[in-house]
Amino acid sequence: MADPLVMLAEPERSAGPQLDAHQRALVVELAAVGLRDAARDVLKRARAHDASLPIDLDEFVSRERDAATEA
Repeated sequence: MADPLVMLAEPERSAGPQLDAHQRALVVELAAVGLRDAARDVLKRARAHDASLPIDLDEFVSRERDAATEA
């Protein structure tokens, strides 16, 4: 069976919005547990598919938390 973290970190181009939500959550969780380099790597890969994502990890995490509190 494939490693789920690898699947989230390296999505296929046609994966769709559900995977994007998982990637976003993965970046936030990795940053929260102190794995900031890993979070940056996942964010960098996600940006390859969505250039509208912020480059800065702290900005990304802040936006995601703000969006979660609004929901």
